[in-house]
Amino acid sequence: IINDNAAPWLIKQFIPVGLKGLVLAALAAAIVSSVASMLNSTATIFTMDIYKPYFQKKDSEQGLVTVGRISATVALIIAVFLAPQLKNLGQVFQYIQEYTGVVSPGILAVFMLGLFWKKTTNNA
Repeated sequence: IINDNAAPWLIKQFIPVGLKGLVLAALAAAIVSSVASMLNSTATIFTMDIYKPYFQKKDSEQGLVTVGRISATVALIIAVFLAPQLKNLGQVFQYIQEYTGVVSPGILAVFMLGLFWKKTTNNA
């Protein structure tokens, strides 16, 4: 098991005492911002692309906001239970890169067809 202690070591060794709190606050803010943007994207995609077209076409804006909040909460709960299982994968970053390498060519092909072939429709 590889332990990544570079960041705490660098903070202890090279950051002056008065700036350590600022660096840790910036790190915490970056993490919270990333989680918030992922939850926002998850809620928006689920609510607008799945829930509204297939389950409640006439739901009010407040109803859609409530569904978005519930879906973000469910996604966060799933992530909490799934995160400890990732340690069994070894190098998680390498796993993500391999998965992306499988999915990306198809996405690129669809994107290129949409850009350059005039007969491509929205449903296609």
